[in-house]
Amino acid sequence: MFLSSVGSCVKDVDFDQINDIQLTPVFEGSLVFFDLEANKFVEEGSEVSSITDFTRLDALSSSFSVNNLVRADLHFEFVNTIGRSFTLTINLLDGEQQVLRTLQYDIPASSGSQVEIDDTVVFTGANLQQITNLLIMEVEVMLNNGLPQLAETSEGMLAMNSSATLYLEIADEE
Repeated sequence: MFLSSVGSCVKDVDFDQINDIQLTPVFEGSLVFFDLEANKFVEEGSEVSSITDFTRLDALSSSFSVNNLVRADLHFEFVNTIGRSFTLTINLLDGEQQVLRTLQYDIPASSGSQVEIDDTVVFTGANLQQITNLLIMEVEVMLNNGLPQLAETSEGMLAMNSSATLYLEIADEE
């Protein structure tokens, strides 16, 4: 005689859990970068005291970013091989060109070796609005007073590289 017993264990499955799904993607992207040769600070034999550039950054202020952004990190890297110091001012501007935030960096002169500066600015909570309203990044590079005097033949370069890391939280909204 053969006895067979079939049994199964089934847990109750809560299919409503699908409504509790939350995605937390992280996106990284390049923002603004430049390589300025030393002779770019010389025009018609005279030093140029500053160079300014504006870059439009539409992606950060998209409705998707505005609605889902929980943190943003702006990364800045500077490299100087010029024998002069610089002051870099970065203005984060809204669509009306109003300053949302100003970042300033003092870049020391190179004394034969490369000078490197790295910085990360974190935006969370109330200051996230500075990122979601950000439309234009203005970068002003000021050549500080000093020696050696720069000429058309001066060597070296000043470089900046910036990027953003965006942390999003996407929840199913019924």
